[in-house]
Amino acid sequence: GVSKIANLLPMPAKSPIGSSSAESSRRRSHRSKAYQAEFARLQPFEDIARAVIRLRMEAGLSQEALARKMCTTKSAISRLESGHHAPSMNTLNNVAQALGKTLRISFNATSDGSSQETTLPV
Repeated sequence: GVSKIANLLPMPAKSPIGSSSAESSRRRSHRSKAYQAEFARLQPFEDIARAVIRLRMEAGLSQEALARKMCTTKSAISRLESGHHAPSMNTLNNVAQALGKTLRISFNATSDGSSQETTLPV
């Protein structure tokens, strides 16, 4: 077993396996326009994924339990929550129904700086 003393020692300032994924991502984004473009393209999917994860956890559901409620697989929920794929409206509507929520889509006017929002029920 690991000595209890070893658990009390401070962690090294730098990981022995290199930098964190956040640090690596930050470095790549400064060097590569293609990386910046792909990051921007995926951002809306990441935002959706974070919202689904938050709502699922608030409902006290595992990925497997949510999948059962949606009549799909755990891997489909995992893909959705990865933030690397564009979910369909049908999938998002199924998520909302399984979580007892209503899916709403909104358009925000941003070109002139106004904060007017139009929200549409789905």
